[in-house]
Amino acid sequence: MMIKMFCENDKVEMALKVWKYMGKKQFLPSMHTFSVLINGLCDKGKVSQACVLLEDMIEKGIRPPGSTFGKLRQLLLKEGRKDVLDFLVEKMKILIQEPLFD
Repeated sequence: MMIKMFCENDKVEMALKVWKYMGKKQFLPSMHTFSVLINGLCDKGKVSQACVLLEDMIEKGIRPPGSTFGKLRQLLLKEGRKDVLDFLVEKMKILIQEPLFD
């Protein structure tokens, strides 16, 4: 909730501080928490940071919503960073092939 509130009020840096605190306390963020922060970073033009979070999300086995991935995809293409997009797409393919439950 706090991360969403900060992102909606144009305080992405504060949202990142909460995010880092959560990590130190070993809270596992939800898909929604990841998405809110990734979208907030995208809205502020912090595409590289958004990519790092998306990669972290994928590595934790959490599938991003299409809208979040699509937003980041558009920004990467706009910036001419197709190589980064291709890397993230490959990571997504691996995640999609994994079963949701063991």
